[in-house]
Amino acid sequence: MKNIRQIALIILFLAALIFNAFLNVDIVGAQQNAAKPVVSLTAEERDWLEAHPNIRLGYTDTLEPEVIVDPDGTYSGMLVDFLDALNERLGTRIGLRVYSISEVVDKAKTKSIDGIPNLHPEYADNLGLIKTQAYWPAYLAVFARKETSFESPYDFADKRVAIIDKVHITQKFMDRHGKQATIVKVGNALEGLQVVENGTADLFLGFSYNSFFISKYQLFNVVTAHVFLDSPEWFGIGIRKDWPILVPILNKGIASFSKQEIHAIIAKWSYLPARKDTIKLTSGERAWLAQNHTVRVFSTDHAPLLSYKGGKPSGISVDLLNEVSKLTGIKFDITKPLRDFPSALKGLIENEGPDVMAGLNPTPERERVILFTKPYVTSPKFIFTRDDAPFISSMANLSGKTVAVIGGYVTHKLLAKNYPDINLLIYKNNEAALRTVSSGKAFAFIGSLLATSSMINEFGLTNIKASAPSALPNATVAMGIRNDWSELRDIINKVFDVIPESEKAAIINKWSSVKIEYGIRPAVFIKWILVFAGAASGIVLLFIFWNRSLTKKVHNRTAELESSNKSLAVEVAQRTEAEKMLRESHDYLKNLTDSLPDAVFSVKMSERTIEWANDTYKVTGYEPSECIGKTTEFLYPSKEDFLSFGDEIAHAIAEGNDVLHAEQLIRHKGGDVFPADITLSFFKIKGDVVSTTTIVRNIAERKQVEQEIQQYQQRLKALATQLTLAEEKERRAIAAELHDHVGHSLALARMQLSSIPETKSELEKNILVKDVSNILLAALQDTRDLIFELSSLSMNEIGLGAAVSEWLEEQIAKRHGLKTEFVDNIGEAHRTTLDENLRA
Repeated sequence: MKNIRQIALIILFLAALIFNAFLNVDIVGAQQNAAKPVVSLTAEERDWLEAHPNIRLGYTDTLEPEVIVDPDGTYSGMLVDFLDALNERLGTRIGLRVYSISEVVDKAKTKSIDGIPNLHPEYADNLGLIKTQAYWPAYLAVFARKETSFESPYDFADKRVAIIDKVHITQKFMDRHGKQATIVKVGNALEGLQVVENGTADLFLGFSYNSFFISKYQLFNVVTAHVFLDSPEWFGIGIRKDWPILVPILNKGIASFSKQEIHAIIAKWSYLPARKDTIKLTSGERAWLAQNHTVRVFSTDHAPLLSYKGGKPSGISVDLLNEVSKLTGIKFDITKPLRDFPSALKGLIENEGPDVMAGLNPTPERERVILFTKPYVTSPKFIFTRDDAPFISSMANLSGKTVAVIGGYVTHKLLAKNYPDINLLIYKNNEAALRTVSSGKAFAFIGSLLATSSMINEFGLTNIKASAPSALPNATVAMGIRNDWSELRDIINKVFDVIPESEKAAIINKWSSVKIEYGIRPAVFIKWILVFAGAASGIVLLFIFWNRSLTKKVHNRTAELESSNKSLAVEVAQRTEAEKMLRESHDYLKNLTDSLPDAVFSVKMSERTIEWANDTYKVTGYEPSECIGKTTEFLYPSKEDFLSFGDEIAHAIAEGNDVLHAEQLIRHKGGDVFPADITLSFFKIKGDVVSTTTIVRNIAERKQVEQEIQQYQQRLKALATQLTLAEEKERRAIAAELHDHVGHSLALARMQLSSIPETKSELEKNILVKDVSNILLAALQDTRDLIFELSSLSMNEIGLGAAVSEWLEEQIAKRHGLKTEFVDNIGEAHRTTLDENLRA
């Protein structure tokens, strides 16, 4: 019993520790929630909102993506995101209802709805609504086919421009800037984009958020050519006239949004370039930009900050520098490094080049000679070892061990200074250092968790793991800039300030293989506390009951165990052999599927959840671990595509097919969409399909080849048509020549000959005969000229040189009186090699 009491005390002690840990988590979560911005309202405004808890606004879903009605009946879109954030800041429950445009107008007039969330001020006046302050910008945008030339934002001359009928804003714009254009009226934005794609119009003038339809309806030959960010049309909320107190309440909520926050909501749903006017430059910074420097950027091959694939740079720092370039026009030359890190750092310090080091740890020593931007990545430093290395818990376990480091890095200097008992192997780059650990030459590598994890994946070093956090300071990464270019440092910092945090996080997550989540929801905490408390009580009761009955059962069980040992040994041997065969079969299947150039999934029906995947990275960009447990929706460009293909699968199952072949657009992890050939094999149990084996093959190259073949066929048809037209033109020319010259001459000769018998004197007959002779001679000469123009007979008889000389004499000298000199430089050896077709 004493042992039981000790066990119970231990369990209760553990429960107290867990409860305390969960309690601390909840306190942190409550503090974080309390930090959210709250709009301050007057007592009168709070009383009014309490008396009007259900405020309903009406809008239409014909202007996607402002409001989208999802298949399950829920709403999403730009205005939905804005209203959700507005409700959170005001503490309101403003709801949204979706109707047709005419219904929205009628319901606003009759107060069946309380307002319209996105309305031009002029339209609000026409409907008798009172207006909030304008908060929502609508940017005019020009859409074009990829191959269409569009040199400037107002390049509409001699082009067919589609605009939506009866939209005052675009009509007014074209009246001002498109007088030399041909206007094509369409019914809606989707139709405008479609007439551009099929070639009925060259351009479509709409709004920036119309780019949503490009991805939704796969109009991949259409691009956003220009967005007029400098001249937006502003919209606000229209409210019923008998609720004037609601306007200042909404204005306070609207005022709590920054321009960047509104811009980020719009950019989430449509293409929207960053605004240049959000960066305020000093006169010195503008003067520096005016010098048009080409900034030389250096970075080691250091994923995910910067790496080189196919000779092209990519990574977090490249994306950030591209944002700087978009907003400022600065040209960055990011070439693959031809020297090591220490020499590049020396060149930066001495202003000899590079001008920028894209990923550099700012230390007090470096800050004395290098200018640093604000840090853009921070990550803890971890100890990385082989999978089979002994357990590592701290830096103390590395004493006497060999650690690979990069010469000149902060990690190298800190280890050399603070850990003299660690043996250091110094390398010039990360790949060489990590491969040393992978091969066992070095015991460990210490580096940023974010960067090192990405590099392990990049270099395919699957036998390296993150063993434990190090005691070294976190890796803080900024951009190091030559010390005489403070203007560049300040410009980059200003760009970093205007990029929304969500966009920065998206850039980092795009290239990072490390995802960390913090916090536990209260519901989860309560669930686990109840589970643990019940389990603890059950364990205590179980121990009490078990202790009493154990003594009686021991003797009986001992005899039973002795008799079953022999049969158990046989069963263990059989199971061991079966497991061995199963492992061999599994390894064979894995090697087989991994060798395929396609992505292979096992998908559970009808949830369409991925249960197993081969190495799909080369096709979809996803590791198997990122796919398993998810529905296949993330592989499709849109939810509509996911549902549509689900209907196709259901139809194939209903028809009793065993296999389904289809072509479908698939979204790569990087965001690109590519055409894929999909083969589904249905696995049935008792006639019901329980899962599918799905093979996905990227056929983008095949589609490109097919498209090129179609283009070649069209060109051949065009050439054949042109050849036929040319032949017909030549026939007409020959007929005209015969008719106008030879035919007339022969007709005249006949007339002269017919008049000879009627002539009385011999002299007149001789004159007529002479005239006929001259006419026939002219006809003969015209015939010879025509024959010569069609094909020179002398070319075949006396050669190309003689034919050209004869042509110069007949066509140039005799007709036009010009003297020419013909020089034949064709050598005797080549003269006989010119075949008849080449001479012609």
